[in-house]
Amino acid sequence: MPTRFWEMASGSLIFILFQKRASIEKILEKVPPLLILILIIVVMYIPISFVRESTIAVVILSALLIASLKRKTISSALFTNPRVVYVGLISYSLYLWHWGILSISRWTIGIHWWTIPFQITLIFGIAAASYRYLETPFRRGNFFRKRWHTFTVGIGVLICIAGGLFTIGEPLKGKIFMGKKITPFPHNDNLTFGDKCHEQFTQAGCYFFDNKSNKTIWILGDSHAKALYLFGENLAKSLRMNLKLYTGSGTPFPPVGHYRNNNKYKDLQALSDFEFVEKELNRKVKVGDIIFIAMRLPYHFRGTYYEFPSSDFKFINKDGSFGSQENYFDNWISSLENFANIANKQNAKIIIQTPTPEWVKEKNKLCSTQNKQWFNSMNPRDCQIKSDFFINEKTGIYRNLFKKLYKLSITNQNIYLFDTYKFVCPESTCSFSKDGKDIYRDDDHISYEWARDELAPEIYKFIKTINY
Repeated sequence: MPTRFWEMASGSLIFILFQKRASIEKILEKVPPLLILILIIVVMYIPISFVRESTIAVVILSALLIASLKRKTISSALFTNPRVVYVGLISYSLYLWHWGILSISRWTIGIHWWTIPFQITLIFGIAAASYRYLETPFRRGNFFRKRWHTFTVGIGVLICIAGGLFTIGEPLKGKIFMGKKITPFPHNDNLTFGDKCHEQFTQAGCYFFDNKSNKTIWILGDSHAKALYLFGENLAKSLRMNLKLYTGSGTPFPPVGHYRNNNKYKDLQALSDFEFVEKELNRKVKVGDIIFIAMRLPYHFRGTYYEFPSSDFKFINKDGSFGSQENYFDNWISSLENFANIANKQNAKIIIQTPTPEWVKEKNKLCSTQNKQWFNSMNPRDCQIKSDFFINEKTGIYRNLFKKLYKLSITNQNIYLFDTYKFVCPESTCSFSKDGKDIYRDDDHISYEWARDELAPEIYKFIKTINY
């Protein structure tokens, strides 16, 4: 609430301003209210990645709308209509109740064109009842002789309720749920992180499999590399090679300077860990080794359509200055080519995994078939996206990624692309699941089991075709 006080205070500031500066009021009255209303509606369609800017714009425009209203005009008649005024009166109840109803709807029947009338009716019905029987009596009621007594008792009741919920929360945790319990795959059991992985590390993680071989498959990258540890073990067994997997959350390999604004310390620490990995790899890579790079490329080099815009990051050039995301991509390619030259001296091959489709609906667990419960059985799981959305040569959001990756593989004899995208989405429409199994474990990672059972055999064939 304190962080949003400025939004509510903006109306009060307008009132005070009018009291002190009548001339400003006369100037603002000349602004067409309907134009401001249209601008507010336009702002509502700005992508959610600009939520901070959108919020500021809506607050300013709302204040201007209030200031520009004049009596005996169409806009004034619209906003003083008794029905519109009533919506304003119950607006706080609408604010409190709408989120709970929409959240429960997402978990159960979903939100579809045929459910929206029912959901709107329910939101308004409960909000109206709440305003009449809870908000108004408690706001206007005088339960004790003095108001400060009422206020004190109210605070005491809230503290007791909050304390009670806190007290019983832990004992009842996981015991009230009436659905099917889904046991998550124990994906971190065999991975170690920080100094448990290597004394030089603070953030990066690793997983090793010793197959008593003189050749090694190295899997390197961000969390998408971590998702391949079962895949890597399966592949190492098939190829009769050792496995060394290094992973750093949000970290590219080769390491190139960048960090997310709200995660600066950890990102820079992980980069430092990967710089050590690169030096070790330059020294230890042997004849016949395979270096497999798995990264969330859209996250790093632009292509995510629902989160992490470039404004969330700082991209560091080699001279220490800040650059663009495009420069960051070019710097990564340059670093990879330098690394490839070193690996080529040992006849080691580098395989880059191409990006795969990403699923914004799965952020709310609306795609996974593993999350099927009795209470959401009416919510259809039809997560599909047209492949053109990602890879169309003119409009696809991955088009620049693929263009540069293809050029990279053509101009470097020991860099190969494995088209993971084509493997998970061979048709014109991409699906979250295949043959009753989820391909992904969340909105952007391939599932551990699917990578092991389906992807590993394909990579094995691919390695054989490049004359390993």
